[in-house]
Amino acid sequence: MEPFKVTMFGEFSVYWKDHCIVEAGTRLNKPFEVLILLFQRRDLRISNEELMNRLWNEDSKADNPAGALKSAIYLLRQLLKKADPETNFIFTEGKQYVWNPEIPVQVDLWDFEDIVLKVKYDDLLEEEKLQLCRRAIHLYTGDFLPGLSEHQWAIQQSVYYRRLYMDAIEIIGDLLFSKGSRDYWNELLSICNRAILTDPFNEKLYILLFKTMQQLDMKQEILNYYPVVSQNYFDEMGEQMPQIVRNIYQWASNSTYHTIKDIYQIEQDLEGTIRSERPINGAYFCSYEVFKHIFHMIVRSADRENNCVILMLLTLSLENGMDFSKDQFNKTMEMLKEVIETTMRKGDVFSRYSRNQFVLMLPVKKSKDSKQVEKRLRQAFSKHHPPLPVYLEVITGLPSSVVINQSEINRI
Repeated sequence: MEPFKVTMFGEFSVYWKDHCIVEAGTRLNKPFEVLILLFQRRDLRISNEELMNRLWNEDSKADNPAGALKSAIYLLRQLLKKADPETNFIFTEGKQYVWNPEIPVQVDLWDFEDIVLKVKYDDLLEEEKLQLCRRAIHLYTGDFLPGLSEHQWAIQQSVYYRRLYMDAIEIIGDLLFSKGSRDYWNELLSICNRAILTDPFNEKLYILLFKTMQQLDMKQEILNYYPVVSQNYFDEMGEQMPQIVRNIYQWASNSTYHTIKDIYQIEQDLEGTIRSERPINGAYFCSYEVFKHIFHMIVRSADRENNCVILMLLTLSLENGMDFSKDQFNKTMEMLKEVIETTMRKGDVFSRYSRNQFVLMLPVKKSKDSKQVEKRLRQAFSKHHPPLPVYLEVITGLPSSVVINQSEINRI
C-alpha cells in the first residue's frame, strides 16, 4: 500500500495517493493535533489521558476535555474518510488510540532522526557519513511545528530535533573542512549560512562559519559581516563573539591593505566612512574591540600632553525583585546610549561592555572633571523618564593605576 507522506519540519502537511489530507500552512486545530500525536508515536498506542494532557495545557483547559477529545477524533476520522471511506485509519483499543499498523506512514522527522543517530553511533566510512549528513540537512527544512509552540511537549520535541540538526552540522562541518578543497568549503559556507537562520546565536556555528570564510580568503566579506552579527550577538547574549571569531576578524583587518601610489584613494576612503555616518554630534560609539584600540591611542596622546584619561563604567540595574521583558530592557539601554551620545563631547568614546553596561573614555585635564560629567549624565537620563524602575551605577577610574577612585549609586 502506498504510504502516507507526512512533513513536520517547518509546516505540517499530509498527502496520500492523490489526496491532500492536510495542506502545508493550514491552521493546526485539535483534530490535526491528534493526528500529529498519533504519527509521533509511530506504531505505539496513546491513551486518552495523555492526549488530553497534550492537547490542552494549563492555560487552555477545556470545560469537558473527554468530550472535546471525542469530538476531535470524530472530526479527524471524517476528514480521513474523504480519502478512503472504506478504510479504518485509527483503531480504538479500550481507552487508547493507535494508527492502523497496516497503513504505512513516511514521516520526515522519523527519517531525519534515524539518519543522524546512525551517523553519530554507527561505524561508517567517511564518504557514507558525508552523504547521510547531506540527506539529514536536506530533510530539516525548519523547526518542529512552530505553530504548536504554546505546547510544552512540542517545545521539547523542537529542542530535541534542533539538537540533532546541530549534531549533523558539526559532523559534516568537520568532514568538509578537512577536505581542503574550495568546492567543499563553499558547500560548508552555504550550510552554515542556512543553519544560522535557524539558530542565529549558536556560538559553534559562527566559529565554523568564520573559519570557513578564512579558508576561502573572504577578507572583505568578513569585515562587512562581523560588525553586524557581533552587535546582534551581543544584544541577545550579552557577551562578545568567541575569541577565535574575533581573531579571524583581526586577521582580515590586518590583511586587506594593498599597495597604492596615490594618497587620494586613502582620502576618499576615509571621507566616505565619515559621510556614511550620521552628522558628527556628541560622543563616538564603537564596538569594544575598536574601543580598546582607540584607548591605546588616546592614552599615549594624553601622556604626551600631560592630560589624563578617565574610564567611566555605567551599569543599569532594576529595582530588586522587579520583573521586566527583554524588549523593555533593550529600550531602556537604547535610551541610555542616546543620552551618552548627546550629552558627551565629540572627542569622547564609548562602547557597550555587557548586556547592561556601557564603558566611556574621557580625555580630561583633571581627574576631578569626571564628577561634572557624571552629574550631566544622571540629569540627562532622569529627564528621559526611563520606562522601567531602574537605577544607574557610575564607577570611574584612572587606567594608569586601574584603581577605582569613586563609586556612587543614586536612584533615578
